[in-house]
Amino acid sequence: MFGVIALMKKTKDLSVVAENLHDWFGDFMRLCDASLFSMSSDPAHQEAAVLHTLIRNAKEVTDTPLGPRGDLYPPVAFSLAAACRRLGISPGKGNWKSAVENVLDFRRKLGDLEDSDIAFPIGTTASNFKNLFEEALINAGVTDRPTILDDDNQRSALGLAVNWGMRFLIAYALETKSKKKPRTDRPRDLAWIRDLVKDLA
Repeated sequence: MFGVIALMKKTKDLSVVAENLHDWFGDFMRLCDASLFSMSSDPAHQEAAVLHTLIRNAKEVTDTPLGPRGDLYPPVAFSLAAACRRLGISPGKGNWKSAVENVLDFRRKLGDLEDSDIAFPIGTTASNFKNLFEEALINAGVTDRPTILDDDNQRSALGLAVNWGMRFLIAYALETKSKKKPRTDRPRDLAWIRDLVKDLA
């Protein structure tokens, strides 16, 4: 009985986390639309601004190593927003819920391997998702590295980049050491994402 209640509470908590992430990203997309993506009223220029934002930030993601301070948060967030605008999509609450579940499940699996006697570097949850995110961005042709994919497959790769980027962002937040702001002044930043998800971990 108590196990069922605990499971229901965890499911409810996960749904609340997913809803908060969905609302945050929707607000962030609207911020980008009102600023970076709208420097001209010409649709062709707006499309060019989206592509420029995507390329510049995707290159920064692929060129910057993981660190404990959260320096990758801006380029990851801008890459995700620009990729979504280029594809004409917006992740729903269910997509964020799946992303959180995936990250937490993978974290548990890596934790189970910590006592393994096989000396092989498997990396962290964030480093593994970053590798997948980077590879998808490269395959999508939005970095300075070559891709062998045609236009249709590059678009599919960009969709995968959104998938892996969401997961990387969550895993990255859980592994960074960014300082927690006072509760009266809490911007929805990387520390906010970490605090939102960590109780589920």
